[in-house]
Amino acid sequence: MWCELTWQEAEQAFGLPVKRIFKRPLPVVDRNGIQHPSDVFRRWPDNRLTAIGFARFEETRIPRNQVSNGLTDIFDGDRHRVVRSHDLVPKPVPPADPVTEARKELAELDRFLRRDVEELADAASLTLSPFLETKRARKAELRQILAEQTPPD
Repeated sequence: MWCELTWQEAEQAFGLPVKRIFKRPLPVVDRNGIQHPSDVFRRWPDNRLTAIGFARFEETRIPRNQVSNGLTDIFDGDRHRVVRSHDLVPKPVPPADPVTEARKELAELDRFLRRDVEELADAASLTLSPFLETKRARKAELRQILAEQTPPD
């Protein structure tokens, strides 16, 4: 990548800030109005490009889990390059989708309710078991009595 530098009148030289950045070589016009073909970026040495207001441009990588919270450009005159670094901060967590969150919560509630009902059923069967056995025995006794008391057809 390359960048176009700003003419610094006080220093009589090119420097920061960067005017524009381009990823592929383009035909350019220098400060004196001279048009240069795009191949100057491949053929000319870096110091000659800097002399007409252009420099190689390097940028530090931004990790996936971070975002840039600002940037700093440094012009390295010895290497005829601009190096851009970023002030990195953690990437903000996107807000949750309410529909997805509601589905997750419902699934979790279903799981807990199923477990709770199973636990209650187990406890209830233990508690009600003697009561149910007594009722079944009484029902069998009553059927026996009715069978003995009812004349056959």
